[in-house]
Amino acid sequence: LSLLCVAGCLWQVARAAHGAVAVAHPFVTAPAFFCKYNCSASGRVNHPGKCFLQDKIFETRNVTWMLLKTRAAEGIPIPPLLEEWEVYSEQDMTWEGWFHVKAPPQPKRSMLMGTFGTNDHVTLYSGLNRRRHGALWLEADGSVGMSTNTGKSSGSIKGPNIVDGRWHHLAAIWNRTAGGGAMITRSYKYFHVQFSAIIGRPAILEELGENIKRAVAAEANMTVNDVWVYFEDLQTRLFEGRTAVTWTVNAAAETLDMTLAMIVRSPTYLDSMMFALMNTTAITSAFTGLKLPVESNVEIYESELPTFEFVGTARLFVDGYEHKGRITYSPLEENIADNGQFLIGGGHQGRPVDCEFSRVRIWSLALTQAQLFEIINAGCTPPDASSFIGGEWPHGLYGAWPLSGQPNNTFGPMASLIEQSAWEKQIGPLGTPNEFNYDDQKLYPYWKHVVTGEAIQDWTNDTDIHLSYTNGGRFIRGGACNVDACPPQSPDLGCPLERTLNFDSAEQCEAFASWNFCKLAGSTRSRPNMRSLDGCHIR
Repeated sequence: LSLLCVAGCLWQVARAAHGAVAVAHPFVTAPAFFCKYNCSASGRVNHPGKCFLQDKIFETRNVTWMLLKTRAAEGIPIPPLLEEWEVYSEQDMTWEGWFHVKAPPQPKRSMLMGTFGTNDHVTLYSGLNRRRHGALWLEADGSVGMSTNTGKSSGSIKGPNIVDGRWHHLAAIWNRTAGGGAMITRSYKYFHVQFSAIIGRPAILEELGENIKRAVAAEANMTVNDVWVYFEDLQTRLFEGRTAVTWTVNAAAETLDMTLAMIVRSPTYLDSMMFALMNTTAITSAFTGLKLPVESNVEIYESELPTFEFVGTARLFVDGYEHKGRITYSPLEENIADNGQFLIGGGHQGRPVDCEFSRVRIWSLALTQAQLFEIINAGCTPPDASSFIGGEWPHGLYGAWPLSGQPNNTFGPMASLIEQSAWEKQIGPLGTPNEFNYDDQKLYPYWKHVVTGEAIQDWTNDTDIHLSYTNGGRFIRGGACNVDACPPQSPDLGCPLERTLNFDSAEQCEAFASWNFCKLAGSTRSRPNMRSLDGCHIR
């Protein structure tokens, strides 16, 4: 027991010495079982034993999601980024975790992990359609994907349908290193096109943008998702509209020369851009000039040659396998993670995702496929960052949320997660007619959905549709790592169980397992290349 205590105390002291952020509640790991199996009947060498856990996971119940605060509570005009998030988001990033999605969001997509929302953590959500973001999405058809609309970034990656009753390991990687992708930029100007008449009519603006995207994609032999379009109002005279158009198209670095050649040498480029304009519904309302018909005044001028730059890229992995697509962004100009807050398990425009999740981690480096497989194969005991990555604390691991009963961060400088919902608790004024307390004329609290306006009585028996600490999201026993007792046979070799010991925490169990392994196998002395014996310095 003294050995176990010393091991636990040393770990806590080391963690504190490296500057770990204190959390509101102590992290308590579920009970664990040390299980030893006898393989002598099969002629195999007996393993000293391993630990199994009674594990918990977080279930949203299609009501809530988790939020990591990235900004201070106050600031003018926008609250500043928290120091630890500012440092983290200026590097490469990997967001990874385990998700079991029960149903896709409705009526539109929401995010499983990503940056979105208000620039403070007080307001519950942002309903703005154009809010900048970078995210790992869950689409309404159940498929997972990645995209960002920050700055001049463009492109998307589409993954498989993950609403299949299984747990999946998902990883979104944002690589700021220039050279992973390429971004081609070109601009031109429309004469006698009044942008102020377009910006006030969203339907026209959206259709014009989509028409230009399709035209550029056809000219460059790319997809519409590879193109992004920007407009600028250049009008200086009352009846002489001028609108600048700049588009970007992302391309793989290895095929940049071919794409660039197609755009530069295209004989139909200007005709395509004019057709995109003229084929927009009701666009003539934005035309100026004295000649009739009014379309005859419109022309394209100052069409510039394209430029390019090597830029950062993004990658999507599901269960360790990459899904192809293209996302590019300029790492020197755009920070994918500087808008809103970091959301997990829903929250985009107030939409939750009906899912369960656990063991979410964020890294300040672009993990490789081999490293992702190592995390997946490690299963319920993720690799220790100090040996997995090395270097100085926090070894690239800025946040680790096991979600095994609590939302606390167990490694790195980030804070605990906060449960959120689009349901707000409100008090109806006495005697004022409203959704339900008009009938009883009593001062009862109620829940109001800030997106739909729906109101629900606080005492409703339907515990799945509004938020409280007892009937919103919850921590439940479950997940791939949950067991109630030692399995009667070892999962890997099928050997019969010989010995069972119960422990109050995973730390105690792992310390005991390490001690047994070291006692049987020896120490690392004179064997520095045997990583499996790290920590075996028992006299």
